[in-house]
Amino acid sequence: DVAATDVAIDVGSAMTASVVMLGAVVGATRLLERDAVLAAIDESLPPYRQQHRDLNGRALDAGIAAAPTGLPPAWPALEDAR
Repeated sequence: DVAATDVAIDVGSAMTASVVMLGAVVGATRLLERDAVLAAIDESLPPYRQQHRDLNGRALDAGIAAAPTGLPPAWPALEDAR
């Protein structure tokens, strides 16, 4: 379990709870690279929301840090290929 709202509040805004959860998925599954996810988040921000880039990055990192550990790989074949 990831207390996304609590983590988001600690990061600076409850509104980043979805980004925290995205980070938890990234951290738990290891299917996506953190930098690729952050780049996709940045690309999706409209110009009038660019001030939230750093906050989103912190929320993503906090979610990755809060991800459950010791889970089996989502796709073992991908783990073997790495």
